[in-house]
Amino acid sequence: MITIELAQANLSDEDINQAYGILIDAYAVTEIQIWGENYFRISKEEYRELIAKNEVAFAKIDNRVVGCIHFHKKGAKTYTFGLLAADFSKKGQGIGRALVGYAEEKALLDGADKMVLVILRAKDFDIDNKIFLKEWYERMGYQYVSSQTFLEIEPARIEKSKKLITPVLFDAYTKVLP
Repeated sequence: MITIELAQANLSDEDINQAYGILIDAYAVTEIQIWGENYFRISKEEYRELIAKNEVAFAKIDNRVVGCIHFHKKGAKTYTFGLLAADFSKKGQGIGRALVGYAEEKALLDGADKMVLVILRAKDFDIDNKIFLKEWYERMGYQYVSSQTFLEIEPARIEKSKKLITPVLFDAYTKVLP
């Protein structure tokens, strides 16, 4: 059975390390064609800062961390999420869906009526796991809104954009919350 809990700053190092490892592995595998080898999506220090702000939830099976998600308020009635990752060895068990559902529930409880997300994808070719993600989010009710370049979304991250190995776009999706 999957349980979802808000990550707390006082979590054990083992739990934080497990979640962080799942996150780093997931992005290293799924974005290798965008960033190349040895890509780290976020530093452990930055990840701990998100946990301290109560913006990270962990999924657990048998009290072991098997996934994570970062979610936060983006506007008066809008939330967003990202850094969604699940243990590859547990694929198909509903971990990602449970994490997204948790983030949506927390957003609703905070008065939000909309959830938004972005998927980073290669501009000039398809990547199978990005197609899977797009279709998966659409099955959960997310609708495509627009595409923008990396620097249109992240104008202050010029140095990071130089590490891209291919042109990319951020595809934005939105879901009206019930």
